[in-house]
Amino acid sequence: MFAAFLLFLGCKQKPNTSKLKKHIYSLDKPNTTITGKITNAAGKFVVLSQNTFIDTAYLDNHNKFVFNLNLPLAGYFQLNDGKNRFKIFLSPNYNLLASYNSNNVFGSIKFSGKGSDANIYMKEKYLLMLENDIPLTHLYQMPVKEFRHFVDSLFVIEKMFYNEFVGKKDFAEVFKQTELALLKYDRATKLMEYLNTNTETYKINTTKYLKFLNKLSVNESSLLDVYEYKLFLNAYISYYARQKTNTKNLFPFEITLAKMQTVTQKIQNQEVKDYLLFTLLNDHVRYYGYKKTEVLFENFGNECKNEELRQQLLTPHNEYVQLTQKQKAPAIEMTDVAGNKYTLSSFAGSYIYIDIWATWCLPCRKESPYFEKLKERYKHKNVVFVSLSVDKKKDDWIEYLTLKGLSGNQFLASDIKPFLDTYMIKTIPHFIIIDNKGNLTDINASRPSEIGTEWFEGLPDKASL
Repeated sequence: MFAAFLLFLGCKQKPNTSKLKKHIYSLDKPNTTITGKITNAAGKFVVLSQNTFIDTAYLDNHNKFVFNLNLPLAGYFQLNDGKNRFKIFLSPNYNLLASYNSNNVFGSIKFSGKGSDANIYMKEKYLLMLENDIPLTHLYQMPVKEFRHFVDSLFVIEKMFYNEFVGKKDFAEVFKQTELALLKYDRATKLMEYLNTNTETYKINTTKYLKFLNKLSVNESSLLDVYEYKLFLNAYISYYARQKTNTKNLFPFEITLAKMQTVTQKIQNQEVKDYLLFTLLNDHVRYYGYKKTEVLFENFGNECKNEELRQQLLTPHNEYVQLTQKQKAPAIEMTDVAGNKYTLSSFAGSYIYIDIWATWCLPCRKESPYFEKLKERYKHKNVVFVSLSVDKKKDDWIEYLTLKGLSGNQFLASDIKPFLDTYMIKTIPHFIIIDNKGNLTDINASRPSEIGTEWFEGLPDKASL
């Protein structure tokens, strides 16, 4: 929905912690204050954040909070009360007051004090956009003429609202410049995403359609603080990567590689290039793990020049590579339903195929029947099939096992985070193979639905031991 691009952000959205420019936000000698009051507060504290900066204020007995900080420059921040997350604008020497009902933030939030004008504008703009809101799934399936008319009309409405509102108040210059860029690149993102999403784009004269790009730039490093500009860059790279390579039947790592190569070809500004390469690779590892990423890291290592960003990705990747070359599998501690403790040595002498999963993970549940079939098919082989849950609540895990009638080697990880960190597991389901001597054979084994039978067929029979 358009709202996702505007003032209030979805509560499940993860903030982008990558940053090319670091600004130092000191809590000493504060020059800026944010005071707030929350009705029907969901939690006991509020978090203020901006990229690499984060601060926490606890609510008092009247559900009030105060932030005092020394801002080096103006910018957008996020306030998160545990239930709602929304954007505010702050500048040095602001004394901003905010109050709202957490059950109805959109309709209740009020700003006053120095710095309130910009934040009132953002609230009013958001409410205006709600009146013109269309789900993106519907928007991108419109016929092209209808789509262009709607998006262009929306841009005109936003621009008129901006001119009228800003003309009445004395806004900070950085705020005015950023808002104009936001409006321009929000429109551009929608135009690019239409090409990435619509199923009938083959009917479009793309040469004519893409003329709007002539007035835009993909090399403005000064705009990397603008969320809408970053969305535009991602949509732009996705489109041209698809033009270069038909990404429909490619594996995820091949799609990411095509995008990284497009960045190298299309982006001249090194700072923008570094940001995009970092984001693409970081997101890939977050969602797919390290499997088949050698060529991605080679490309990143060759093209990214920002040493800080390089180390953020290359250091853990080097640790992963070292782990794959390690003979002895790191220790794993786990417990069964009855609370009995097990380790890898409990299965000494057997090969082990481990399924790391959780009851809340839908892909994990889809793999479960395949895992059970493998377990039954090769029960005569010297291999132990271990289901290792990373559920935080033991009761949820036991309830699921009972409901599904799952038995055998069902275990719960004793200390989840250290285990996931040690084995560098980014996503689940995740599968690991350990040989009969306790050595790590495959830290990123294929899923049961994809794995071939050759490895299992080659294992010794239990009867022959």
